[in-house]
Amino acid sequence: MDIKAGLHPRLRSFLAQACSDADRLIDPCDPGPSRRALERELAELDIEAPQIWRVSDTLLDTGRRVRVYEPEPGTGRPALVFFHGGGYVRCSIDTHDSMCRILSLKAGAVVFSVDYRLAPEAKFPEPLEDCHGAAVSIHARAEDFGIDPRRMAVGGDSAGGNLAAGVIRLARMRGGPAFHHQLLIYPHVDMRADTQSMRLYSKGFFLDLMEFYVACYTRDETDFDNPLCSPLKADDLAGQPPATVIVCGFDPLRDEGRAYARKLEDAGVTVELIEHADMLHGFLLMRSIVGDEVERALADCGRALARALTANPR
Repeated sequence: MDIKAGLHPRLRSFLAQACSDADRLIDPCDPGPSRRALERELAELDIEAPQIWRVSDTLLDTGRRVRVYEPEPGTGRPALVFFHGGGYVRCSIDTHDSMCRILSLKAGAVVFSVDYRLAPEAKFPEPLEDCHGAAVSIHARAEDFGIDPRRMAVGGDSAGGNLAAGVIRLARMRGGPAFHHQLLIYPHVDMRADTQSMRLYSKGFFLDLMEFYVACYTRDETDFDNPLCSPLKADDLAGQPPATVIVCGFDPLRDEGRAYARKLEDAGVTVELIEHADMLHGFLLMRSIVGDEVERALADCGRALARALTANPR
């Protein structure tokens, strides 16, 4: 049986030529070279960034930098606070620049891409605290940013999806801010995941190092069952904002993403689960390979955000 049967043909060709994730193994004592190498590789997988009205970097009062994407001028605009993926260890607001531009344009929302601290230098819960602190600061400065604090969403891809789910939970524990949608793009939500998709696709499908990433991010195994670290472990999801969950057919994280969507739905949360059956993890960063699919997927995300954030604010 060909395990890659059904994978998009351009992605099959890409995997045949690409180095494996294991070849990018990071030296915990000197992570810089590996991070820069992956940034160069991802830049080659992208194409020219789409034009948008304004992109600017600003420093929040927490000391974290955010990149602000504005599709058009105005006040009282909807907003998305976004956390990039990269296994908690790699990537940056630069690697996800095109994605955030497109999301901003498709959703008609101001997107704030947060430059949180990376592992292994910063372990759980420090990156999560960075992300929640950024959301609190953006909410408090809503008037300065020209956004409506009653129409904010949170989202992220992969590790960023984990952080987005954690921010939702942390905000509820601490009394704010309130979010009105969560966009979870192939999220990592279970530090102990032992699923069929993990067994099938954990080697040779552009995400070979989940155990390594988990070890870098967590302090020890006691973190694995903490719902702030493994959102799938939560048993009190009722009352969370509506969710859009994106999963890929050839992704080690596919089954835990599906499971989290079901768990949210069982708790009474409105969930739209969108499956890209012939895609693999990280495909939204591969516009030079599957640009049409990326455009369609981000258009779906944009429509979901627009629906959620243009409703009458509560």
